Amino acid sequence: MGVAVASVPVSIAGSIASVRMTEFRALMGAHFGRMRASSVAQDHVFSALGGRTVDQALDAGVDPKLVWSVVCDTFDVAEPLRHGLPD
Repeated sequence: MGVAVASVPVSIAGSIASVRMTEFRALMGAHFGRMRASSVAQDHVFSALGGRTVDQALDAGVDPKLVWSVVCDTFDVAEPLRHGLPD
């Protein structure tokens, strides 16, 4: 039985967000390479993110899963990587 993040204590909710962010950054690195991933996150403005960069959208609280979906659609990320890192 899952628990909604909103009802989870802040320290645990923060851990969940950190895991999502860690996976998001790993996915960016897997697709673009570490150096280019950082550049794309800081510099590329996405209309689907309201005219924001990845970093701006994440800082504004946009769900990393949604941001990753926009990145995938914009940069034609391979289907297997769209669903997470391989085990």
